[in-house]
Amino acid sequence: MHAETRSSIPPELRRSYLRLLPEAQELYLERLVEQAEKLVLFERGRPVGYAAIHNATLVEFFVVPEKRDKLDEALASVEAFGFRRVLSKTFDEPLLAALSALDMHSRTVGVLFRRINPAPSPPLVPCVARFGGIGDIDAVLAIHDGFFDSAAEVADYARSGGLVLFADVSRHLLGCGVMRRITEEQEFVDIGMVVAPSHRTRGLGAQIAWWLKDYCERKAIKPVCGCDVENIGSRKALERAGFRSIHRLLEFSRTSPNQADSLPLRSPR
Repeated sequence: MHAETRSSIPPELRRSYLRLLPEAQELYLERLVEQAEKLVLFERGRPVGYAAIHNATLVEFFVVPEKRDKLDEALASVEAFGFRRVLSKTFDEPLLAALSALDMHSRTVGVLFRRINPAPSPPLVPCVARFGGIGDIDAVLAIHDGFFDSAAEVADYARSGGLVLFADVSRHLLGCGVMRRITEEQEFVDIGMVVAPSHRTRGLGAQIAWWLKDYCERKAIKPVCGCDVENIGSRKALERAGFRSIHRLLEFSRTSPNQADSLPLRSPR
C-alpha cells in the first residue's frame, strides 16, 4: 500500500467515511480538511483510503472496511509525508486503533456535543431575535471578539440564512448565533454563539444556544456543536440549553502535552 498526493479526495471514499461515522462530523475538522493536503492510498492501483494533513497535523484518515486489517501499513504510508500531530474524534474508532501503534502523547482539546436532553428555556435576557443580513456585518464585527475569522465569514453566514442577531429594545446588538450545514452528505447543522463582552455571564449564551436548538428542531434539522475544552463558559451554556457530550476531540503529538504547539479550536463564546 502506498500514498500519493492528489488535488482532491475521491468522492466515493469521502462519502464512505462520513457514512460510517457513528456521529456527525465536526465543523472545525471539516474546515481543516478543506484546506489540507490530500493523500490517496492505493493498493494494486486501486484507491483504498485517504488522508488529509493540515499544518503538519493529520486531520482525517480513512481506509475502506475490507482493508482495515492493514491500518498500520496504511498509516505508515501516510507518515512518510510527515505529520507531528493528529486530531481525532473519540468516535472515530479506526483512526484511534491505528494510532495505538504509534508512540504519541494524547490530550483532550475539545468537547463534542452530539446528544440533546429536553431542557426548559433558560431565564430570558430581554432581547429580540432576528435573522441578520449583509448590512449587519459591521455590527457583528464590533462584538465578535475573535469568534469570526473575517468579514467574509460573517457575510457567508448571512447569505446562507445562518446568522441570527439578538438585540435589546434599543437595537443594540448583544450577541449572535450561527448555523451551518457541516457537509452535503450528512443532515447535521453546526450551531454556535457569541455574546458581546459587555453582556457575558448573564445567561445570554445559553439563551442563544437554546433558541438555535429549538429553531432547528422545529425545522426537523439535527443540531450539533462543540467547544474548546478550556472554554468553560461555552460548555456550561450549551449544557444549560440541553446539549450533552459523551465525546471529545483528542490531540496526539510526539511531544509531551505541555510542549505541544496546539492548533486552537474555534469555539462558541
